[in-house]
Amino acid sequence: MNKLEFSDLNKFLTSVGLIFIGIAFLLPWYINQNSDLIVLEQTKIDSSTKTAQNIIDNQQNYLNYISENLICIVITLLIVGTTLLAWGIIRWNKRQNVRDAKENEELNALKKQNITEQEKKDIIKGEIDSEIESINTDKTQVVQNYLDIENLIYLKISNYYTVNYINRQNIKIGKFNYDIIMESKHIQKRGDLIIEIKYITNADTYSKFIDSINQFLFAVNHYESTQERSVIPIIVFVLNEKTNESNLEPIKTKLKRYSSNIRGNLRLKIIEEKKLELMEAPKILENE
Repeated sequence: MNKLEFSDLNKFLTSVGLIFIGIAFLLPWYINQNSDLIVLEQTKIDSSTKTAQNIIDNQQNYLNYISENLICIVITLLIVGTTLLAWGIIRWNKRQNVRDAKENEELNALKKQNITEQEKKDIIKGEIDSEIESINTDKTQVVQNYLDIENLIYLKISNYYTVNYINRQNIKIGKFNYDIIMESKHIQKRGDLIIEIKYITNADTYSKFIDSINQFLFAVNHYESTQERSVIPIIVFVLNEKTNESNLEPIKTKLKRYSSNIRGNLRLKIIEEKKLELMEAPKILENE
């Protein structure tokens, strides 16, 4: 057994508890090992010196007392030892949980990295490459529009939601990128909000929207598993001014049905670019 560490009460309690439990198991062995002394013949005792007789007599009385009360002594030692051991472990576990939570928080903080502006532009370029080719539009302008829209939405949200959320933009966790993370200050009352913004320059197919939703939910699942926090995912589709929203009605109907089926608390919002400037944050984040 390691040396008792009195500087730490939890270690002290568990150590003493283990000692008591150990003694309870050793007592029967100790009695058995000294059984010869208990049944020692009187003639041998009488032939010993006076000092030896006193020692033998004291040991016999001690062993006899333990033998007669062995069950009570063992049970008492086990109860006291188990109680001290459990108390020490419970106290240690509470402190360890606090330490683990702090370490997890620090680890998660290290995992969260801000995406640079250039990295963000590269991500956007990758998203819009196929669309740009089909509508013959200047890629640089579309990228800038995309960035302006994301920044505008983030500015509206940051200005409006400051009491209950810590707002962060362009965060990378693992291999996943997050446009906006609204980290709840009261996670017991409300979950974090993760917002994905998609700038649609060519709303030609239903599958384009579905792919965006599915990729977003992969990122949401990663966030939930690594951060161990509940999440309300929100995906906002902002339509380019050239996109005719009236043509999207059939797609919007399908998207509502799909989003509710794939995840109950998923919020879906489709906004025309020209209406975004005057729209307030709660309106942007409400479900379609």
